[in-house]
Amino acid sequence: MLYQWAEKNKMSERTQLVGDAIGCEIHDDTLIAGIGNEESGNYVLFQRSASDSKEDVWFEFDEQSNGGCDQLKHCKLANKRLTIEMKEPKAGVTYFDVALACDHEEVATLREQLKKIFSSSPGIIEII
Repeated sequence: MLYQWAEKNKMSERTQLVGDAIGCEIHDDTLIAGIGNEESGNYVLFQRSASDSKEDVWFEFDEQSNGGCDQLKHCKLANKRLTIEMKEPKAGVTYFDVALACDHEEVATLREQLKKIFSSSPGIIEII
């Protein structure tokens, strides 16, 4: 997984992901946006309650044990690139550079879902 690869290759803070699959949905009152690589199984995931806009954003990568609330310092979605900066290292990673290898419609869906997820935390997300 991403963090294992980073540790193995002594990349203690920055990692890259080619996201060739985007999934956005509302499931059991939870807004979900995920970006993954189908071949490697690596992913990043954002979620928040659909009905409680004051709830913190949950972020995880590669496995649930790498998740938690109030972890994100800044995220930026520009064209087909998503960058994610965490407040503190988690499994040795603090920065993700995600190239979105998906079509325009999937990226547009991701953009709209991230706006909803971060609606109560506008200072964290930057969408260009």
